[in-house]
Amino acid sequence: MRKQGAIVLGDKDRRPRAFGRWGKRLKWALVAFGVLSCAGLSVSSIDEEMRVRQAELDVSRIGHAVRLFRADANRCPTGLGELEAPPDGRAPYLRVEEDPWGRPYRFACPARRDPAEVDVVSGGPDGEMTAADNISSL
Repeated sequence: MRKQGAIVLGDKDRRPRAFGRWGKRLKWALVAFGVLSCAGLSVSSIDEEMRVRQAELDVSRIGHAVRLFRADANRCPTGLGELEAPPDGRAPYLRVEEDPWGRPYRFACPARRDPAEVDVVSGGPDGEMTAADNISSL
């Protein structure tokens, strides 16, 4: 029931729409875009973490293969190629072409600190061997 003298501008059950007919769809599209943007950032950080983990695993595998080669041949290998195709015709010790960022691994045999060990290094995401993000057995 309306009060006497009241001014009615429109139906009180109908709310004005800020964006018109497509406002609700636009709002949900923006929400979906925001969620997918956050998921994309999360996936890229997970991808980088997986590359680091793979490099850590490769460093460990290369160190183990060098120690096996050294035990069999009584000398250090001259390079990763010698681990992939030993000169005496043995089966390959491992097959590693490059780190997850597309650069070769480097190793020093014998190691700097312990002559019985081996140092294996990946330059990490930036490829610089002097950087703090190196992945190594040191």
